[in-house]
Amino acid sequence: MRLLIFGWLCFFLASSITPNFGQTPETDKNQKATTANEEVLQPGRRLTVSGKVKQSEFRFFAPKGAYIQFLVDQKGVDVVLRVLDEHNNIVCWIDRPNGSWGPEHLGFIATTEEMLRLIIRSGEVSVPQPEYSVLMYVPRKPMAADEIA
Repeated sequence: MRLLIFGWLCFFLASSITPNFGQTPETDKNQKATTANEEVLQPGRRLTVSGKVKQSEFRFFAPKGAYIQFLVDQKGVDVVLRVLDEHNNIVCWIDRPNGSWGPEHLGFIATTEEMLRLIIRSGEVSVPQPEYSVLMYVPRKPMAADEIA
């Protein structure tokens, strides 16, 4: 019963904050990050960063105990993902050896309820107009496979 109420509450809050909640994630053409300014990531909404941007920062809310997952689709630029807490401590990070093309996944279980920052640093660029998109999945209850270190 508590899970049902929690799920309904999450749906209500997400649908009131995210205009396209529940739809297939699409790139929002009006929401492009071209500088290192912080933007708020909304679960289920894809954001595209294009050009030779060295670093992008995004804020997001992490509910305690929830599994948080990001997907960054690299198109001609190798990126490193880091999550920092409000005191600039590294919560987790990833840089897989997949080069400058393809997906970069980052997932973790939030140990506290707080606003965190996703830092995406660009490295090697292999095309004149590099681009990547970032998607934050809707936070969910962790499964056994998520807890593997």
